[in-house]
Parts: sequence; structure tokens; C-alpha cells
Amino acid sequence: KAVAFVVLPPAPDAAEKLAARELIDHVEKISGAKLETVPLEPDALDALLKGSAKSGMTPVVLGRAALPKFPRAKEWAPGAFALTVAKDHVLVAGAGEGTAFGVCELLEQLGVRWFLPGPLGTVIPESKTLTLKEQESVQAPSFPSRWFQMPDRDWQVRVRCGGPVFPGGHGLHGLPKFADAPDLYALVGGKRTPRQHCLSNPKVLDLVVADVIAKRKKGLGPIIGMGPNDGRGFCECEHCKRLDAGDFDPFSNEPS
Repeated sequence: KAVAFVVLPPAPDAAEKLAARELIDHVEKISGAKLETVPLEPDALDALLKGSAKSGMTPVVLGRAALPKFPRAKEWAPGAFALTVAKDHVLVAGAGEGTAFGVCELLEQLGVRWFLPGPLGTVIPESKTLTLKEQESVQAPSFPSRWFQMPDRDWQVRVRCGGPVFPGGHGLHGLPKFADAPDLYALVGGKRTPRQHCLSNPKVLDLVVADVIAKRKKGLGPIIGMGPNDGRGFCECEHCKRLDAGDFDPFSNEPS
């Protein structure tokens, strides 16, 4: 039997709809009870909370419907959320996808886990009575871009992925072609080869930095992806060898 209900603003956004759907679906799977959803008119939150203490029904207020109780919400970074679990109500609000993250936090407190995408990696306990401890919490991502290179975005949101998509990049940009400046490329077996770059060459750093600055002036970014090209062929010149840390890579079974 449901003794709680979900409260949303009159026109919920995508994050608020997702938060409500995740909460309703998982609570039903845990307990068999299906939570109803009701809209909350502006400026009606105080009356709702006052009435809930008498009704015996616990409102779980999501997103912008709960924001009046979080006066510092304007300071939140994207993905941040705040939650309050009181004796007779629950409030969850966040910036961007933060409201959905806050609901996932509550579900994890109820024992739900999403170790892998799909049923195999999902753990949903069974319990007829659901209990949350009274609490106040504000959480924010440690860094802005958090995505796995995989297609299942619903699962990624459950484990707090989000933010701008990182544009992964192979190779360094802003360098002349191999034929025009072979000394900027890797020395392998005594010969310059085009697969990788000679990272110890100060000209490489100067040209890459200049390229990034030029892109930022054009408004590109704020994340600009770069890195080594796929495969091997790293530079073996004496200066690059000094950059090696002596680490051993067990995946490829060779020095890193």
C-alpha cells in the first residue's frame, strides 16, 4: 500500500520526468506499491507540507517544486543536487540532471544497485516497508564531464554520469604534415614515422598550445580532446625515453 506520492511542477522538464519515473518504477519493483503523481502549483509548497503532517501521506517533492526550500540553489554547479528527508516529507532538487541524481541517491539508500547496464547488473531488493533516515545532503560532481564510451545513457545517469560530452581525440592538432616536418614525429628503429609524435620536442608543445589558444578564441571548447594515436610506434629518441616512468603495462605485457 502506497503511503507516499510524487509531487512535480505543473510542466516538468526532462530531468524531473526521469526522476519521477525512476522513483515510481523502482519503488514498485521493491515493494509492489505504485506511487501516484500530483502537480504542485507555484507557492503551494508550504501548504502541501503542512497538510502532509496531518494526512499520513508522505509527499516526495521533486525538482523545481522543491526549490523554494533550497535558497542557495542558484549557486549549484550542473549536476549538483540537494535532498531533505524529514519525518513527514522528502524534498529532492537539482541543477540540470541533478534531480535524477538525487532520486538515484535515495534509491541506493534503499539498497538498489546498478552495477552493469541491463537486468544482469541490476540489484533490486524486496521489501514491503521502505524506510529512509532523516537527513539533509548537498552533493555535487567532482568534475564536469563524466561519460563512459558506451550507448546506454539511462544507465549512465543512474551512476551519476553527465555534463558536457568529452570530445575524445586521437593525435595532436596544429602540427604540419609528416612530410613537411618529420622531426616532430616519432623516431622508431632509427627512422622518423608518422604514427605518433615526438613529445619531447619543444616545437610540438608550442604548436599544440598555439592551436588550442586559436580554437578557444574562435569559441571552441571548453573541452578540446587530444591524445596519442591508436596503436604503438611511440618515439624512441633519447629525450622521449627520459620521459618514461618505468611503469609496466600488464595489459600489453610490455613497458609503458
